[in-house]
Amino acid sequence: MVLWTILTAALFLLLLVALAWALSMIFNALSGIRRSLEKIAWGVRAIEVETSPLPGGISGVAGGLTAIGGGLVAVQKHLTSTADNLPGAARALGLIP
Repeated sequence: MVLWTILTAALFLLLLVALAWALSMIFNALSGIRRSLEKIAWGVRAIEVETSPLPGGISGVAGGLTAIGGGLVAVQKHLTSTADNLPGAARALGLIP
């Protein structure tokens, strides 16, 4: 009977050691994850700080691009007109029959 008690206590201690080892491995893995998440959070905060001036400048950029778009439409009209008149001008100069 005493032998069974000692054997049970030894197995219980072995179980506790295995459990402690497994928990320490889980703790190490979670610590690594925590460090990675802290680095990601730091990067996100850095991006937020670096991009904070953008919303104020976007409206000016959008207005400038709209004006450029209007100018490009005018350029397209002029180029289309030139392309339409080019064959007639080439015939008048005798460059094509």
